[in-house]
Amino acid sequence: MGADRQIDTSEAFAPVYKLQSELMIVGGLALLAVLLTAGWLSRSLLGPLRELTAGVTRFATGDRSTKVAVRSRDEIGRLCSAFNGMVDEISEKNVVIETKNREIEGLLLNMLPAPIANRLRGESRASPTASPRSPWPSPTSWASPPCRRRCRRPRSSVY
Repeated sequence: MGADRQIDTSEAFAPVYKLQSELMIVGGLALLAVLLTAGWLSRSLLGPLRELTAGVTRFATGDRSTKVAVRSRDEIGRLCSAFNGMVDEISEKNVVIETKNREIEGLLLNMLPAPIANRLRGESRASPTASPRSPWPSPTSWASPPCRRRCRRPRSSVY
């Protein structure tokens, strides 16, 4: 029989230490790959959401010409397209509403007695840069309590 050969512990565990160091290198590379992929995914997913959020904020502050870039065909891209369509629809409806308001105001001014109509026309022309406010009373003022006195109107001979 052969003599039992004794080996040193460092020699016995050398393959284990080698495997351990190789696993540490592979684990480090895998962690780096995961971190790079996570960074890329978060930028590609959150970037369009940030752009959409900024567009909605600009629209909410009054910029009615806001558009958001559509960069994909996924749910986020469809959401951006829907937002752009909503902005276009609201802009078109605002144009129609403004046109109708001008028509109605013109009709009302033509129906009023000349001195009142001229006074109201003068007030509406006095401040062209002011906010587009109508010279007519607001609907909330219509709900004021009725006058206790009878309003007397001069009688004319022609009714």
